[in-house]
Amino acid sequence: NPFIFLLRPNGKYKAVKSGKHIRVNCQKMLKAFSPNFEWKKGNKIEKAYVWVLLDLNDWNLSIDDIFIKEKAEAHLAKVLSKKFLVGRCPEKSQLVGDIILFDKSLKPLSLIEITKLKPNSGDIHGGSAAARIYQLIKAVMTKYVSKGVLISPISWKSRIEQDKEFLQKFNIHIIFTSFEKRWEDIVLKRIQNYLN
Repeated sequence: NPFIFLLRPNGKYKAVKSGKHIRVNCQKMLKAFSPNFEWKKGNKIEKAYVWVLLDLNDWNLSIDDIFIKEKAEAHLAKVLSKKFLVGRCPEKSQLVGDIILFDKSLKPLSLIEITKLKPNSGDIHGGSAAARIYQLIKAVMTKYVSKGVLISPISWKSRIEQDKEFLQKFNIHIIFTSFEKRWEDIVLKRIQNYLN
């Protein structure tokens, strides 16, 4: 499990969650934006995976500042932020996904993957959908999050539906959508139902 810190603009930080007690100065905290963090313990170098969280209000930021505006994940993140604490997975991290949801105590709750790729007759995109499902299963099995959600075009339904029971064993939920007008609101309701 990662160390999770909430970083404030004044350089202060709060350790939100960690498996071990660790003291870190602010300069090292800023370096922790790279996912691997090292410290010396006796003669041994300890390593941990670190997430640094920023409260958008503290830093005068918006969802538009952390997600690419034109992408589906930005539209969904904006809607999700009305009901959940929303984050973006760190780049170069072991956790691959578009959106991460946190509970009120800032514990990672669910990873969300979005794909707009549609299947084609040569099934070129099948590998891409399978890779996204694999990343969700990996995130749940390594206990980074307790649940995963794949948001996919309706055109995948006939192919993925047959694996629905299998995916439920890994706490993976598939939501099919048209990605047309107000799709984000429908997906928000389905995610709320799944997570509650």
